[in-house]
Amino acid sequence: MKHLYLFLLACLPMMLQAQEFTFIPETDTVQDAEVNQKPVFYHIVRNDSSFDLDIQWRLFDHFGSLESWDDNICEGIELCYPPSTRTESFTLKSGDSVLIYHYINAYDVPGSGSSEVCFFDPADSAGTVICQIVYADVVMPDTLAIYLDGVYAFVIDGDTYEIYDGEYVTLGYNAPVLNPEYLSQNSPNPFSSQSTINYAFSGTDGEITVHDLTGKMIHSVKLKNNKGRIQLGSDLQAGLYFYSLKSNGVVIDTKRMQVLD
Repeated sequence: MKHLYLFLLACLPMMLQAQEFTFIPETDTVQDAEVNQKPVFYHIVRNDSSFDLDIQWRLFDHFGSLESWDDNICEGIELCYPPSTRTESFTLKSGDSVLIYHYINAYDVPGSGSSEVCFFDPADSAGTVICQIVYADVVMPDTLAIYLDGVYAFVIDGDTYEIYDGEYVTLGYNAPVLNPEYLSQNSPNPFSSQSTINYAFSGTDGEITVHDLTGKMIHSVKLKNNKGRIQLGSDLQAGLYFYSLKSNGVVIDTKRMQVLD
């Protein structure tokens, strides 16, 4: 009897440890989203014991035929695991808690799916497992911005457009050149990464130059064709600029553009 008592006494800390973490799941378990969005659900795991706890999570997806969907877990804001990581362990100190970011990543196609995360003590997985299932209902947006063949394009109600002189036109639209020498407003404008400029000129030597507000030329593009488009922006600092089309050294037109941070 004494040996049994000592054995139970030795096991008591482990038995208590298996019961001493609290899981506070996301209450909003169903989220509506659009394609290319990442619905996120927030769970809290808290160590209410007087000792450190080893806790393990395991991730299960229920996406069916939605092959372009995936899910992943982040432990706080500093440690995010890729979708290929389906289980991981972490140590939670006494009295500490961690915010779990539970993502469903809905790419390309609409649909409905769910993701399940389970937390448990690895030493007693059967006795301590706690799970939560979250759901995402994803639809196609009315307007979806994409980057296609070097051009910003927009999918609107299933049809694809680009912006030409501030207006939506069918992707691949060949704008009539009423004037043999033409410089479009850059699109998009303002922009933060890249912007497209259409041009046409009749001379033998074409060039587009970019100047800052002091008049200093900071960028120049020699034009190989009399009609076409170029992209600007990757090497420009945030600010206001003027860009000009030159034909045989003569300025044809000048317009203003803005670069954002």
